[in-house]
Amino acid sequence: MIKILGLVMIVTSCSMMGLSMAREMEQRKAALKNHISALQLIRSEICYKNTPLEEILFQLEQSCGKAAAAFYRKSFEAASNGLAFSAAAEQYYIDLKKDGLLAEDIEVIRNICRILGRYDSATQAEHLATAAELLEKQLDNLQKELSSKGRLYKTVGATAGILLALIVV
Repeated sequence: MIKILGLVMIVTSCSMMGLSMAREMEQRKAALKNHISALQLIRSEICYKNTPLEEILFQLEQSCGKAAAAFYRKSFEAASNGLAFSAAAEQYYIDLKKDGLLAEDIEVIRNICRILGRYDSATQAEHLATAAELLEKQLDNLQKELSSKGRLYKTVGATAGILLALIVV
């Protein structure tokens, strides 16, 4: 009985590792989509309406994912205490990592945070468009990787669990 329980635990834990890896990719996909839509909203508001950054950030909470909106809101709140927006955002990049973004994704967002509120609207809009394009390319690459490796991770996890169970038996 204990041996069977051990085998079930081995198969389950290996399967869960595979599912966890696939879930991390899905989490990154959702985070990238949220940040792309946030950058597009910021660009539209700056470019076409000349909306102040503080008003844009409140609109983000209504139209973008909670994590992306929270990052920009927290950064702005810290910036309203006298810091530059880029310096204020520095303390919240760790939250982006928790949301599933990789270092290269965070670097794109870090670069755009250095631009926001510092230059004229045309320059900001140009950099926002470039950043959104970069994130979209990373999203496309992730979707390709997810379609090929997403099921692979799940399958390999279950297969490894079964293989280990057979070795133990």
